[in-house]
Amino acid sequence: DCCANQAVDRDPPRGHPQGHEMSLPHLIRGVYDDREVKIIAVLREPGARLHAAFWNYEHYQNKFGASEDGFAAFAVEFMDRFNECAAEHNWDGCAHRFEAYGPKYEAVFYHADQLIKSLYATFLEGWLQM
Repeated sequence: DCCANQAVDRDPPRGHPQGHEMSLPHLIRGVYDDREVKIIAVLREPGARLHAAFWNYEHYQNKFGASEDGFAAFAVEFMDRFNECAAEHNWDGCAHRFEAYGPKYEAVFYHADQLIKSLYATFLEGWLQM
């Protein structure tokens, strides 16, 4: 309980583009306080990651079609909606709270999650601040 409270205290407010009320980097800082933490990250090339997600999660194929044209439609749908969100709000805010910006974004199939998961540089900033 104390760690969660510390994490909430350290997390930017919800109105801030990276604010969540509590995020994983802030929770880890709440647990480890000021002790040095080493984190190892394994990252995939974002295009290959997106392609693999399309072919490994059947629900994407069911919605967009099990073909390379289906993959293209899947990628374009997510990128177009994300870019629309970023133009209306901002990049960091959309990366952290895409579906929270209202029904228009919440209704995007699986909230553009596979695209957002590949925005490594955007999320790295929050980790480095910890």
